[in-house]
Amino acid sequence: MKNSLLFVALFGVASLIAQETKNEKLTIEKGTWNIGGNFSVSFAKNDTKNELQSIENEFTSISFVPNLGYALGKNIITGLSFGYGYGKSESSLQNEGKINSSNSNNYRTLSVSPYIRGYLPIG
Repeated sequence: MKNSLLFVALFGVASLIAQETKNEKLTIEKGTWNIGGNFSVSFAKNDTKNELQSIENEFTSISFVPNLGYALGKNIITGLSFGYGYGKSESSLQNEGKINSSNSNNYRTLSVSPYIRGYLPIG
């Protein structure tokens, strides 16, 4: 255990020493294209029960939002995000074992969002 801890400590110090010591800050130059995006999936289930009734809720959603940007100046990017989302919600109410009510909802979303981002170099 002591040997492995010593090895990890020495490796950490060696990796810090091996870093370049230039005082150069990272910049995003004018004319650079920026491509990115987000993807998410969500699931939720909720069951509520008491002596007389039982309520079940289920929710599922998925979204995909790619974006494309262009650097107008040093560390300033402007662009557009295009988004698509889908979701489904189901709920049911049971009273003493019988289904009294059931609900189902579906939705789809489309979005277009402009953005401007400014970056500050750290270093």
